[in-house]
Amino acid sequence: MTVTQILDPRAIRSREALLNAATVLLHQHHAASITATDVVREAQVSRPTLYQHFGDLTSLFIAATEARLRTLFTATLQPVDDDYEAGRASIIELLEQLRAESEFFFHATRGSSGFAVLQALALVLAERLESHSPVRAILDLEDTPPHLAEFLAHGTVGLVARWLDSDFTGENSVEAMTAQIVSLLAFQLDSAVPQGAQGAPTPSSTTAVTNPKKVA
Repeated sequence: MTVTQILDPRAIRSREALLNAATVLLHQHHAASITATDVVREAQVSRPTLYQHFGDLTSLFIAATEARLRTLFTATLQPVDDDYEAGRASIIELLEQLRAESEFFFHATRGSSGFAVLQALALVLAERLESHSPVRAILDLEDTPPHLAEFLAHGTVGLVARWLDSDFTGENSVEAMTAQIVSLLAFQLDSAVPQGAQGAPTPSSTTAVTNPKKVA
């Protein structure tokens, strides 16, 4: 998209119409069964407009799911510094929202475009871990391995993607999934950061994350 197109109100409206159309259709159908004809009909734009803005359907699905996840992050996950209880509460609220929209995210992450969508969502989560989560203090340590946030994000997104196809009860309840995510993050962070690393948080400051029994 050119600068002129970005500033053109008509182009902005067309892009938003395509994103909204993709969102509506992904709530109803698997990505693999959605065609370009379906999208342009729902958005009431031409086929060339679709390809002009997004190039292909996979890019459109990525943009639509990224936009929805960022909106959920903004609504549910606020900066919590080193307050791990607040971080846990934010995870619970986010999972509740994902459960409410499980069909949308489940449909978007299946089919030929699913892997690309999962990768994109993991990168969004990695950004969030580094900027708006209680684990960012550990991620910022000098001795923390590079790309740890991305590694944690890919594992978390994969776990949640499988969870979206569950019945959300028992071991698949929001509370159980939250405890599992917190426990796994704590295990990986403890393993990744050497004992006595420069600037490492003290045990008392990370108890809520590094002790799964406290949050289970």
